[in-house]
Amino acid sequence: MMLYRLPLKAFPTYPTGVMLTELAALATLVSMVAYLRAAWPELKRPEIKE
Repeated sequence: MMLYRLPLKAFPTYPTGVMLTELAALATLVSMVAYLRAAWPELKRPEIKE
């Protein structure tokens, strides 16, 4: 992984980086669900052919 493993002074960089990466993944999934819920009526609407 591209996370810095050595602590900077007393700051634990690796565990903090892992936590922030997991938080970003969760935020991505939450926003995906929100966008899909907003778009679902449009996706389910039958296509009108003229």
